[in-house]
Amino acid sequence: MPAHILGIGTAVPTTVLPQSVVRDLFLAQPGVDRLTARLIGAAFDQSAIDTGTRC
Repeated sequence: MPAHILGIGTAVPTTVLPQSVVRDLFLAQPGVDRLTARLIGAAFDQSAIDTGTRC
C-alpha cells in the first residue's frame, strides 16, 4: 500500500529573539577566538534576518 501525505502544518512560536541578541550569545561562549568571532559576526550580520523564533 503506498504512503500518502494527509496534511502539512506549521507552527510559529510566540517567543521572538532579535538576531543581534543571538549573535552576542554566540560571541560570549568560552573559547571563541578572533577568527570564530569574525565568522559569527559575518554570518549573523549578513543574513538579513532581523528576528528569529524559538520554541
